[in-house]
Amino acid sequence: MFVLQSFVYLGAASVAAALSVSGTYNCTDMMFPVSISAEAARLNISKPADQVALTAFVTTFLAEPPRLSLVWTQLRQLIKYGPSCVFRTTSVMMVCWSLLYMGIANVLLCRWLEANGTDSIGFDHSYWIFGGEGSPYNYVEAAITAGHAIFIFDRLGNKPDGIREVQFQTEVEVANQLLECLPKKLSFGEIVGVGHSFGSSHLLGLVTEYGNKFDAMVLTGFSSYSGGIPVTIAAFGLTIASIQNSTRFGSLESSYLSTATASNDQTIFFHYGGFEQAIADLASLSKETVTLGELVTQTAGVASNYTNPVLIVTGEKDLVFCGGNCYQPLNGSQNLVNLTQELFPASAFSTYIVPKSGHAVNLHTSAPDTFLLIENWIKQTLP
Repeated sequence: MFVLQSFVYLGAASVAAALSVSGTYNCTDMMFPVSISAEAARLNISKPADQVALTAFVTTFLAEPPRLSLVWTQLRQLIKYGPSCVFRTTSVMMVCWSLLYMGIANVLLCRWLEANGTDSIGFDHSYWIFGGEGSPYNYVEAAITAGHAIFIFDRLGNKPDGIREVQFQTEVEVANQLLECLPKKLSFGEIVGVGHSFGSSHLLGLVTEYGNKFDAMVLTGFSSYSGGIPVTIAAFGLTIASIQNSTRFGSLESSYLSTATASNDQTIFFHYGGFEQAIADLASLSKETVTLGELVTQTAGVASNYTNPVLIVTGEKDLVFCGGNCYQPLNGSQNLVNLTQELFPASAFSTYIVPKSGHAVNLHTSAPDTFLLIENWIKQTLP
């Protein structure tokens, strides 16, 4: 088992950019060719032959009591770690900066994992700019107003193999190499890593392996509690993406999956009474995918070598990382979000539990207050 050096090349001829300008800030979309080498898992599983086969695969690992440790123990029995493989693909990025703050103080790396482009299972980078200019759900706009530039990126593009190539460690390496190239392309001060859900897990994986890649981190929709994961997987109603929406996903192979219906999306991402129905509907209509390879290689480690500040921001009713109630005490911790400090033993650690919010904290009516809290924390942490 060996790991080769990864790299990203950003030649001028390889970057396609479309400039979007608002009244107070600019955003540029870029497609960067990426070439990396990552330690990949050689998985003893096949692409689902049909929906019946996929459902059978999922239920096999949900037949045990709802404890993630049991599920992952079974999943790991499928994994044989082999030598590193080289993947060549592309990564979609968006860079936004304020016209009023030409001296950039911070660059925030916003990451939430989803499927195919990413952020969380279900979203791509548009999660961070939801609703567009003037929207109360637009985190990018809130951060730029606070004087930050924003660098957002999606997970692997060009639809690589969803079992062999699109895996947890591959995504971590993409993030690492994009971070390596940032100082060569932009002038800025500190870097704050901001993630959501699956993307938060990726950022944790990044600092677990590489240490202080960020000057501070904000992980949203996240905790170290794993008890809610099995019921979440069941609630996904995992469906082969090309079957779930043939118009949007018809060209994808069967290892690319999606949540089944709007009801599944509400169960996973939203808390009733804390969101606008139109926002939930739009989120469901624009949802993205996850690969089978990502699901079975997801992991979490202890970031012992990361010593910079961390803020965890999770909805009070988060199903995924709190089982629907983040105020449950566990192992001497007064709530499940505070419990996450066990993953960051060397860091100054802060938490915020968002009232009346489910998993998708950016898409609840409390979002403006959540954004303000995050930006104030960054200002106080990196004055």
